[in-house]
Amino acid sequence: MTYRFICVLCAALVAGSAFAADNDGNYAVWGQGKKSCFHYNQARKESDSAAMEGFRSYLMGYLTAFDAITPKTYNIAGKMSLDDVLAWFDDYCEQKGMHSFDQAVIEFTAKHYEDRTTFPPGRFRR
Repeated sequence: MTYRFICVLCAALVAGSAFAADNDGNYAVWGQGKKSCFHYNQARKESDSAAMEGFRSYLMGYLTAFDAITPKTYNIAGKMSLDDVLAWFDDYCEQKGMHSFDQAVIEFTAKHYEDRTTFPPGRFRR
């Protein structure tokens, strides 16, 4: 799978019922997103670099797609670094091990929406 395909797929997932969900709001989750936070915790604690790379790639693709299709959004993570974002997932997944990683990403975007950046650094609002 190419990175572009993954971004398009994530964009469809982020778009919700308008593009990817069925009439009941259900949609298919691909890759590491369908794994549980328990699996994320396990990979992190065991320093499983291959599994963690899968979670990071899923997360970065999802957030990139979210930024691309969400109006007035340059970066949903605001001024957080990737390490800051992953620390948020460490805390979230420790508390909610039964949630899917996809659900964790959805909650991240909901909790950080108000703190998102709406334009690139060094550029003034128009």
